[in-house]
Amino acid sequence: SPPAPQSDAAAPAARPRSPRMGRLARRLASAVLPASAVIAGASAGVYVHYRGGAPAENPVPIFFQQQSRAAGLELRAERSADGVTLAWNPASPVVARADHGDLLIDDGHSRSEAPLSAAQLHSGRFQWRGLPGSTRFEMRVIAAGGGEYLESIRVIVPPEQSGSSGSPH
Repeated sequence: SPPAPQSDAAAPAARPRSPRMGRLARRLASAVLPASAVIAGASAGVYVHYRGGAPAENPVPIFFQQQSRAAGLELRAERSADGVTLAWNPASPVVARADHGDLLIDDGHSRSEAPLSAAQLHSGRFQWRGLPGSTRFEMRVIAAGGGEYLESIRVIVPPEQSGSSGSPH
């Protein structure tokens, strides 16, 4: 015998879907999916950038390798009774190859340039009696073959630490 037909009254009534809910879900998906893709891509980029690895895996351009090596001038400033002594490593390979150099001094009010001979570069010191405030020193070393190396430092001299004259010594 065939099965007895079931009446519609016994089955639970299905709720009709609202057209608004469908649009809201699509809008949400259209915003969330691209945002999650951007976040995933940025996370992968950060991971790859900071994970380290062998130089072959993460090559650094030669320009940056040369800028970051420690064989520079090691330019530094030291307080002295007469103002500021600018000092550098006279045994540095940069100084060893030097033919001459220039020291640019900018105290915010004036700029001056002091030529440096090879002997002065090999002394490793330059005395500056400047005005109080911020002074920027930029040392340019020129090798016999014509190559140049630049290094700079900013020095802040408090009013009680400054010398009486604004000229290099």
